[in-house]
Amino acid sequence: MLRLLKINNVALIENLSIEFDDGLNVLSGETGAGKSIIIDSLNFVLGGKPHKSMIRNGKDSLKVEALFLPPFTIEVISKAKELGISISEELLLSRTYNQMGRGDIRINGNIVTASMLKVITTALVDIHGQYEHQSLLNDKNNINIIDNFGDAEIVTLKNEYLNTLTMLRQVNLDIDALGSDDGQRERMLDLLSYQIKEIENFGIQIGEESSLREKRNFYMNAEKIANAYKSVIELLTNNNMVANIKLAENEINSIQKYDSTLNEIDDRLSSSRIELDDIITTIKEMQSNLDFDQYDFDKIDNRLDELKLLKKKYGNDEQAILDFCANAKNEYNRLIDGEANLNKLKIKKQSILEELNKKANSLSIARKQVANIFKDKVNSAFESLAMKNAKFDIVFENIDFSNSGIDNIKFLFSANIGQPLKPLSEIISGGEMSRFMLAIKSIISDKDNISTVVFDEIDTGISGAVGYEIACKMASISKSHQVIAVSHLPQISAMADNRYLIHKDVKDNQTYTNVDLLDEMGSISEVARLSGGDGNKESLIHAEKLIEKCNIYKKSI
Repeated sequence: MLRLLKINNVALIENLSIEFDDGLNVLSGETGAGKSIIIDSLNFVLGGKPHKSMIRNGKDSLKVEALFLPPFTIEVISKAKELGISISEELLLSRTYNQMGRGDIRINGNIVTASMLKVITTALVDIHGQYEHQSLLNDKNNINIIDNFGDAEIVTLKNEYLNTLTMLRQVNLDIDALGSDDGQRERMLDLLSYQIKEIENFGIQIGEESSLREKRNFYMNAEKIANAYKSVIELLTNNNMVANIKLAENEINSIQKYDSTLNEIDDRLSSSRIELDDIITTIKEMQSNLDFDQYDFDKIDNRLDELKLLKKKYGNDEQAILDFCANAKNEYNRLIDGEANLNKLKIKKQSILEELNKKANSLSIARKQVANIFKDKVNSAFESLAMKNAKFDIVFENIDFSNSGIDNIKFLFSANIGQPLKPLSEIISGGEMSRFMLAIKSIISDKDNISTVVFDEIDTGISGAVGYEIACKMASISKSHQVIAVSHLPQISAMADNRYLIHKDVKDNQTYTNVDLLDEMGSISEVARLSGGDGNKESLIHAEKLIEKCNIYKKSI
């Protein structure tokens, strides 16, 4: 349930908090008071596309927050869990947007993207605007309405069908991978054979590139290395350092008997002399073994170039190239018996197609059964919406396998006796469409698992007795859903459990939109105003009686 909506700096609204409750919440007010701003703000915080014109004049940014309280549906909880968000106690949506076209979105303090936000909000709130019914004019949406009404049975059959359709698509990919004919398969075998031979003939080894680069670097600096060896030997031998250390040892030996602490010095001098002598010997050996071979250098350079080309073709390093070769061998072995494998796949495909046909037909039959029930309920609902001469029918057309099955569903409508049934878009009026949409919503409301439903002036073009019937439908829906309705009809306002008056105030040459939760007297006055009364005693009495009538109806349902 939407408990609190906070709006900051959206159009005419500076700071506004609206607390909603269970049941039917109705917002009304003069034209231009700001009813659409509130719905736009709600749309925005639920993931709607923002635009800079929403930001209040003179302000840098806007902010909207929406607080939802439990109980939450399993669908909402699971979707939040997928995003790593816990919502056991509350769900707080917060969204900002500035003049630079930037902003952030948070769910319970966690930063999320707009697409992540919609994952949750589509299961939280269902908004129907005065132009929202255009979706009913698109035949592609009809199948979803029937499927949702069909509930668990349709879901099960649809999942079984989709699983089989996935198997068909996979076997088609496997067939394509083998080549649609022998010529294509032979070309694929030739390519794989060339790739395997190129990698194997190179004889690549793990770590080879690093070793080759080290050797090449050594050769490229051979002269510098040779000069360094020469300098080291000269520095260590020209001054007779080893001989001098030996003389120092002799001197220490001659006085050791007078000072026992000299034993350690003698050992250290001996070790230094031996180590230095070994270093000189080792450097001389390295100097003698230093041999620059141009042929060997060129071989290393060429192999590195060839390795670079292999990496460009088959992978970023030696392991990736070897992995590519292994995969190519597997693919080659699979293709070498391509004709036999292809025949097996074709037999498998035929079996899957037969199964898919069965699943598609089972789904279609179940849909038609559900559609008949749905059709009867809609036609019954027409009678309570002052459309007793209207007729609704559902037509199924067969199509190729799609994600939804083999059905294309058309909704047909006739408003008057003697008029043929035609697609909605060809014959239905705005007022009829509003009632048609409300009839459908009242039928599927128990199955949609969405806790909050918003109706934004869907009663446009409605008045009188029809308005009362629409109010009754909204009241019925509010028994299982929280309903928020923006309306200009006195009947809907009279049917409300909670009434809100949207009005404009001017202060310091600035216009502000505000909302008041109406008490009993305020509710009577607003229903009287919506009825066209001027606030006199008669109009107030009429409004009070209308509210009493609506209260009696609500107790009866």
